Amino acid sequence: MDSLADELATQLQAIDSEVSGFVGSGWTGLSSGAFAESFWKWHAGAKDVHTGLAEMASLLGIAAGAYESQDSHSGAALSTQMRIGG
Repeated sequence: MDSLADELATQLQAIDSEVSGFVGSGWTGLSSGAFAESFWKWHAGAKDVHTGLAEMASLLGIAAGAYESQDSHSGAALSTQMRIGG
């Protein structure tokens, strides 16, 4: 999940550079304004997706650690029960 969020951030930066280059190159008129408005709305949505992916990656890491810890505790408890004949 982390790598997906990182890849999205990298691609967004590349798209920003490319779009800024041709939007800022003197392109004017209704089509320029309409494109820029739509692009920045899309861009805001893509940043929201990136934020969500990064948060999910963090939460999945926390959950994985909790599951691993619980599994270790359960395994130790089962081993103890097996040794004492439970």
